[in-house]
Amino acid sequence: MDKKLGLSIKVEIIHAALPYLEIRHLLVHGQGKADKEFCENFPLFLAEEGKLINLKYSLINNAREAIITLVKEFDKKITANGLIDRSELQP
Repeated sequence: MDKKLGLSIKVEIIHAALPYLEIRHLLVHGQGKADKEFCENFPLFLAEEGKLINLKYSLINNAREAIITLVKEFDKKITANGLIDRSELQP
């Protein structure tokens, strides 16, 4: 979406949120279990293939912060580029 809209979101912000968006995908579509790709792409999470992802408080809190940062950055860039009027955003 960033590239298609030409927003130039900082790569660091996207990369910070990406593992948590992948975890959400695994929770919804993979019974909450880590797959090989997740384990290989995000080794710092210490997930084991085929085992449930440990949803401890720190993971949930970090996910919340990273995703909120990403969404706020998208909102900022979308309004700055005139794609959506600021009045269309929720406070």
